[in-house]
Order: sequence, then C-alpha cells, then structure tokens
Amino acid sequence: MTIADRVLADMAQTYVQLKPSPISGVGVFAIRDIPKGCKNIFTRDTGEWMKIPVEKLKGLPTEVRDMIDNYCLFDEGFFYLEDTGFKKMDLASFLNHSTSPNMMVVNDGEYFESSRDIALGEELLLRYDDLWPAGHPGQD
Repeated sequence: MTIADRVLADMAQTYVQLKPSPISGVGVFAIRDIPKGCKNIFTRDTGEWMKIPVEKLKGLPTEVRDMIDNYCLFDEGFFYLEDTGFKKMDLASFLNHSTSPNMMVVNDGEYFESSRDIALGEELLLRYDDLWPAGHPGQD
C-alpha cells in the first residue's frame, strides 16, 4: 500500500469537522452518523506529550497562555502540551463540555470513544471532569 493509499483509506474514515458551536466558540460536529463505540474519530499519536510545570508557562504571552488553558490537558501543577505546539492541533482539542456527553475518555485521554450513537450534524461533547478531576492547575 502506498502512502497515498494509506492517507485516502484514513480519510475515508473521517467523521467530524469543526464548526461554530452554540455551546462555546468552535466545536466538533458529526459529518455522518457515528456508531456507539467508535474509537477512530480523531487522529491518534499526533505527537509526543510533554509534562510542563505551571511555573514555566508564566512568562508566555497572555494569548498563548489562554490557548494552553483552553486546549491542553492538565493535572495538579502541570500542563501536557504536544510537541507540535499550536501550529498543528488535533480536532479533539475542540470538544466542548457537557454534563450529558456523547464521548468518553479512554486511558486518561489516550483516545476518545463515542458513548452512544451520534447523528449527522450533532456536536460531539465530553464531560471535562473525566479529563481533569483534580481541578485546573493554573487556577489561583
């Protein structure tokens, strides 16, 4: 199989696109029906995750820090940033929060899985507490 064949086969499994969200900013929406248990909605292994102490981020421009706050995983005292930075982002970074999610976290965010059938046009939603149970490390 050529690289082009592999890319086209992967593209045939495209389920989502970004659109303005009525919940917040930009969201992830189904471009076709997604069955319950689907695990290949988002790209996996897009880069290496780096564990960065909150203190190291304090000197960054406010706009960049805001993006880190909004799009990066975190736990007590640390943020997890992809080594690709913000110049290449996974669509999963745009999942909005809901207390009635249709997506679930697997292996501490290693990947996401649909927790029920998701209809064409529906926004994919995640319960943020499933990713960040300890609270936000940058909060004062």
